Parts: sequence; C-alpha cells; structure tokens
Amino acid sequence: MAAEVKELTALPVGVKAVQWGPDFIGMMCAAEVLGNAGLMFSVKSTTPEEEARGIDVLPELEILDKRFRKHIVTPGLWVVLHPGYRNFRVVDKETLTEEYA
Repeated sequence: MAAEVKELTALPVGVKAVQWGPDFIGMMCAAEVLGNAGLMFSVKSTTPEEEARGIDVLPELEILDKRFRKHIVTPGLWVVLHPGYRNFRVVDKETLTEEYA
C-alpha cells in the first residue's frame, strides 16, 4: 500500500497576531483579543509559596486548541490567529517576522 501524497498551495489569508506581555496591561489587552477570537485559555500565575516570598513573576498563558490540547505561552511569545475554529500558532518574534512579514 502506497502513502498518499498531495501537493498543496497555501492561500494568502490575513492573520492576526497578539503578543503575551510585555507587561500586565499588555497581557490584559491580549486576553481580550484572544477571548474575542473564541479561544479557551487560562492564566497561570505564581504559586502561593512564590507570592508569600514576594516574587513578582509575569504569568503564563495556557490556551486550549480545538482538540483541547494545552499550549503554553510565556511572556514575549506571540499567538498568531488563523481563520477557523480555534486555529492558532504560538511563535517567537523571529519566527513571526520571518514567516508573517
């Protein structure tokens, strides 16, 4: 039995990208954009032990894709929103400028 092979061409469609961070205000704005796009996510903040010691750490973002798999977004990473139901990609700044410029 032979493997199925297809040659495809990517369609030029518009995408939206939002950065997680670099501060709490940016994170609030990013959360609003992601929520409006219909993504299911949660903000993973510091543990109670870290809070008791006074450690101020920017929270991570956990986004669920359409198959309910978790994607961790650390501060500074970008979430690229593609058309479709919960269709996104998490990339760094270099990948964003190389592939989506």
